[in-house]
Amino acid sequence: QQEEVEESVRQSRMRAYYVERKEANTFGFKVKGLPKRTQDEQLLSEDVVIESISPNGAVAIDGNLQVGDRIIKVNGQWILCLAHAEYLIEEMLGDAPALDMTIMRGEP
Repeated sequence: QQEEVEESVRQSRMRAYYVERKEANTFGFKVKGLPKRTQDEQLLSEDVVIESISPNGAVAIDGNLQVGDRIIKVNGQWILCLAHAEYLIEEMLGDAPALDMTIMRGEP
């Protein structure tokens, strides 16, 4: 039964990671927005993904998050759009010792 659970987790596209800042000065990642539009170019939503990871930041040292991961939540807050994500990352994580992030990986 444990093997079935482990396989289910491996196949899951949603993951949660807890990254401690430790010796790194910053978490060291940037985000970008990927707008989703209708056929007539109306904005439906905006996914927020990790655009880059600094090699000396806490995220790189931890090694779990990857460029292209879609950010779903930051420290318990649902991400609504790029501006919201940037605000949360700047305001909530400014002096925070850790980052609790839920992401989706490998979306079709």
